[in-house]
This record gives sequence, structure tokens and C-alpha cells, in this order.
Amino acid sequence: MKPDVHKDFSGDWRFYFPEEMVSVMDDYYESVEQIDHDEDLAQVGLNKIIKIFPECHIDAYNHLSISNRNQSKTEQALQYAITAYMIGMDSFPISFNHDEDKLIWLILENRPFLRTLQILGLEFMRRRDLVRAESLFLKLILYNPNDNQGIRYLLAEIYQYTKEKRKLKALEKEYSGEDLLLEVFSWEDRIL
Repeated sequence: MKPDVHKDFSGDWRFYFPEEMVSVMDDYYESVEQIDHDEDLAQVGLNKIIKIFPECHIDAYNHLSISNRNQSKTEQALQYAITAYMIGMDSFPISFNHDEDKLIWLILENRPFLRTLQILGLEFMRRRDLVRAESLFLKLILYNPNDNQGIRYLLAEIYQYTKEKRKLKALEKEYSGEDLLLEVFSWEDRIL
């Protein structure tokens, strides 16, 4: 079983997950609630879900990445994020135009993959692979121009760090002159 992406009745692109996944959602939410409290318990629960839906449950991989990152298991965190990304990318039909089509945040089923792009981008940021991080963040804003996840602030941090003032100014202009650097300083110590 795999997810797939196609247009819904309103013409919006969205992820569709197998109905069978409903059977593990209570376990999923209980496992996610353990993150930051009992990482080992969270990981046991999420791994059980992955055993049932290894090619499907993008958010279980997302949260395994987060949980492993919380335990400073950086390689495992990266691998889970990459796996989530690959599952998501394999779900797109050929007809989806990655340079023009949208995956909006307001459609709940799109959120796991949109989270994946953010989580993987953050993993690349932490490794100072800013080219890959920027690429993922730009793709994320292209998919979801409303930027419900605040990706513009992560891009601002990259542009500030790499001294790309032109890109930073263009980003600020795109977001109506918003002072994006106010948020950079809170992230800078944590990530870059």
C-alpha cells in the first residue's frame, strides 16, 4: 500500500492514504505525544506503525526523525527524513508539475509531506548543506505559497548566514516588507 497524489473534486492536488491507516491512528497519536517525554517509547510505537505501513505512513517517519534528532542520533534522524521524502516523492503522478502545481497546507492530507520537506531541510541546515536546504525550502514555498510553516524565516536565516542580501531583500519584498530577520536571531543559535 502506498499513498498517491491526485486532484480532488475541487481541482486541488492532495495526498490520498490507504483507508487501512485509520486502524493505527490512535497508536500514532499516542506515540507522537511521547516525543520530548519518553523518546524510546515514542520510537517503539512509531516503529510498530512502520512495520504495518512501511511504504505509506509518512508522518511516522517524520516523527521518528524528530525523536531521533532529540536524542542526538543525527544519522538516524536524517535517514528517517529521507525515507519520508522518498515515499512522498514516489506518490506524485507524472502529470504533477513540481514547478507550478500547489499542495496547500489547508488540505490536512498534504501536511505530512509538507512537514517532510521542512524536517529534511532542517536536517540539511544542521549539516551546513545550505544548498540542499534552500532547494527544499523553496520547493515548499512553491507548493504552499501561504507559507503556513514559516519557511520564509528559515530561508532568511540561510540568506543572512551566506550573506546573500539580494535574495533576502527579494524574500522580504515577496512577504510585503516583513522584517524576516527578527526571527533569524532566535533560530541562528540553534541551527546555524
